[in-house]
Amino acid sequence: MPYGTFGATQYKIGAGALDCLAELAGERVGLVVDSGVMKALGLESRIAELLKDAAAVEYLADISGEPTRDIFVEPIKKTQEFEPTWIVAIGGGATLDSAKVLWLFYELPDYTWEQACQYFQVDPFPGKCQMIAVATTSGTGSETTCCAMADKSADNYAMILAPQVRPTYAVLDYDLLKSLPKSVIAFSGMDALSHAIGASTINWANELTRTIAIAGATAVIENLVDSYNGDQTARQRMACAATLAGQAIDNSNCGLAHSVDQPGGELRVPHGLCQAIAMPYVMELNGIQPEYVRLGKQVGLSGTDDEIVSGLIEKIRQMMRDMNVPLCYKDFGIDEDDYMSRVPRWIEETLANPSLDSHCIKPTAEQLEKLYRDLYYGA
Repeated sequence: MPYGTFGATQYKIGAGALDCLAELAGERVGLVVDSGVMKALGLESRIAELLKDAAAVEYLADISGEPTRDIFVEPIKKTQEFEPTWIVAIGGGATLDSAKVLWLFYELPDYTWEQACQYFQVDPFPGKCQMIAVATTSGTGSETTCCAMADKSADNYAMILAPQVRPTYAVLDYDLLKSLPKSVIAFSGMDALSHAIGASTINWANELTRTIAIAGATAVIENLVDSYNGDQTARQRMACAATLAGQAIDNSNCGLAHSVDQPGGELRVPHGLCQAIAMPYVMELNGIQPEYVRLGKQVGLSGTDDEIVSGLIEKIRQMMRDMNVPLCYKDFGIDEDDYMSRVPRWIEETLANPSLDSHCIKPTAEQLEKLYRDLYYGA
């Protein structure tokens, strides 16, 4: 029987963990940030103080939204010219992913996008640089994954999957979670839940991965709504839950909900909202999975397996209602004709997705057509 492996980054965790940046004395530090996050958290002066003994500090990129390939042209050039020994990324998933892109093209400057996006076929890095990922949201798990989403657009879709871009250190500083907008808490938290539930059902996931995935999902279900309502202890637990979910997908896969998220890139729907909408319907399509039953029991549900799974799906939908998260794309205001005109192509793209073979079920075109309709209209 083939054996499995499990990879994870190293962590600096707890209130004030950001202070670890002071350990970069004498290093050349390149910063990739979201300036909006930096301003909201008042981090500019603190970062300057923590890095005062660095040999050199340079801001390489400001990532304020979902990246596309074209925005990387100047930051890649800047990174290659600055020659950092550490890249420090501070922000949400898009910021952390963008830092991974800069890291790859700095280590392998002759690479093309086509080479970079050959899944798990990237050449070893020479070791010019290391990376610290400072997560300011609790959802994507990017601080611990070997994945970097570089462009979600249909024409220039680019995703990097390479262990080389897994951050050297992940910083989970609880003090950075105090002023998150409610929509960010809700959407990023549902993204984490989708990661954990999806990863637990991947057919080649090992037991360590499944156990971590279910632990992460349990923590999200128990803490997300309280975090949304301002409970700081719940926010700390959500930070841990999200990174557990990140570890799970990093050592497994994301599940079908992430294979039907085209509205995110094409219709500019927040990724976490795409996951929130898709998750219950995907679970209904997947049917009674042992991991769903196991999770349902962990969060206090009982009865037959069918009753437990139905109760779990309803619990997730109730979480969405409690956080004012739309239950379908129609409720979010997406134009019906525009959405439906894209569905045939989305079905083809989903069926062609190589990750589909890893899912607990492989849906048919007819099942996907119903799924995409349900995602728009609701139950």
